[in-house]
Amino acid sequence: NRAAQHAAVLTDVTPRLLFNDPEYAQIASEALALADETDPQLIELDPWGADPAEDDSPWQRFVGQTQDTTDPDVSIDPAEGHMILYTSGTTGQAKGAVLSHERTVSDAISMAAVLGVRQSDIYGNWFTPFHVGNWDHQKFFLVMGAHVVLYPQFDAAVALKAIERHRITALLTVPVMIQQMMDLPRFAETDLASLRLVYFGAYDPSGIMDRAAAAL
Repeated sequence: NRAAQHAAVLTDVTPRLLFNDPEYAQIASEALALADETDPQLIELDPWGADPAEDDSPWQRFVGQTQDTTDPDVSIDPAEGHMILYTSGTTGQAKGAVLSHERTVSDAISMAAVLGVRQSDIYGNWFTPFHVGNWDHQKFFLVMGAHVVLYPQFDAAVALKAIERHRITALLTVPVMIQQMMDLPRFAETDLASLRLVYFGAYDPSGIMDRAAAAL
């Protein structure tokens, strides 16, 4: 039960705010009803593709609550957590993995150096927001002041259009994703000249990434 899984997380961390996509409004409501000892403010995000200039959307009303642009007066302990990502094996409740400030910054700077990330890079990110693949890789680019184009999910046709439209320079992929892009008739016609870095993770026994390198 998806609502029950979310409720377990909400009960574990007792958040003050809960952001949800309109597509998942019912699941969010059910999860809140099931969660114990937590009653966060529910903030609905703008639907994907909505006009960000729409002043009366729930999201715009939320961000418009304050005009204060001063930095908060806080002291950060590098060993303290700034994020909890939930992970589990094949059984049992999801477990919260706490990521510290120091771990995140050290990892981001190290990997940015290894990958040669540039401030001028534009990174295309289609990985799911709840997964470490999303946050742990886009931070390499954020720490360097680069640009991130964030999509709600992977779609091969959308990805090809995004590379061309946004002049994306860097992609993280798994072999099946790039295979789906190469399988599209539009692949041969797409201007991919902006791409300078395509890196991947996953077992690739059939050599998809070698074929992708040749195609690119």
